[in-house]
Amino acid sequence: MPDSSEHNSSASCVQSLRLSDNEFDKLIIELDKQAEAVDTGIADARVWKRVQYRKSVKFIIDVEHPGGSTARYAVRSRNISTGGIGLLHGGYVYPDSSCEVLLPRLDGRWERIPARIAWARSVKGTIHEVGVEFEEQVDIRNFVEEAELNANEDDSNQPDDKKRDDVFL
Repeated sequence: MPDSSEHNSSASCVQSLRLSDNEFDKLIIELDKQAEAVDTGIADARVWKRVQYRKSVKFIIDVEHPGGSTARYAVRSRNISTGGIGLLHGGYVYPDSSCEVLLPRLDGRWERIPARIAWARSVKGTIHEVGVEFEEQVDIRNFVEEAELNANEDDSNQPDDKKRDDVFL
């Protein structure tokens, strides 16, 4: 696992999401309202339940683009589940691109998680919401305080009874 000095290396990291904390918070509230307005049972159909994960710290995602090049981006999170993470990014990334997410753990270390881009959608200007699917399940208790887990209405991170071939993040 990399240490925090790798995370702080900004020379090779693209800061594409240029929002103040206040602008970020307003955007998240707007996205939550939109999601509530169009929720047609999608949340119930997800394999893994989402937990709010809105850290003020930016974290790193390394994306391998379809042409073979790799780029490192500083992004902000929206939510996390055992199966993936929702994030905001200041540009488009192609679905099915391989990536690695470098997340801050509660114990102060950083964990590199192999993943893939599941989907991406434009939400405002150049800002995109991106769904990232982890290659293997993660224990989100390493990243989210127990109080935050319990504060979420849907804190279960157990899969639904029905088996699915796809994963909704």
